[in-house]
Amino acid sequence: MENYEKGQVVEKQVEFTIDGKHENIILMQVKPVSKIQSLTNFGLSKMEIETQIAWTASGDAIHKAISCAEILKQNFPELHQVTKIGYNRMEEYWEPKIDGLDRLRIIREVPVIYILLSKTTLPEQLGYQAPGSGPPFLNEQKPKSHKKRTRKKSERMNSEHVQ
Repeated sequence: MENYEKGQVVEKQVEFTIDGKHENIILMQVKPVSKIQSLTNFGLSKMEIETQIAWTASGDAIHKAISCAEILKQNFPELHQVTKIGYNRMEEYWEPKIDGLDRLRIIREVPVIYILLSKTTLPEQLGYQAPGSGPPFLNEQKPKSHKKRTRKKSERMNSEHVQ
């Protein structure tokens, strides 16, 4: 790539349409360096007074957006959820430094997620989850662990001599 220099970058972002989404919602844009605790603390405080919040992320931050949404759902079990996924398309153009080389076009598609959480009922649509419709194992109690009791070396030696 030493014979090329980076030129124009064209980004085409995916647009999500969600039925029932309010005009003025809290939009949380999660980045790879974002701290989950900071995001969820802010989101929890906003959900006390607001009716809808949206989490959006792309690439390496998607798992953080999902975690934040799930934490809010644990604290507000009545939340309705709509999840949309897609791709942002980036086209990079590389200009040749040397005559005789062609202009390069590199296309990258970066995954994107958009999660809308709402206290108000949302119309059923693709990606909709009703309150409490998550996997049943999330609501179950964890079983108590049963540790096998191991005898100390001195107890083993005493029992061998008794026999």
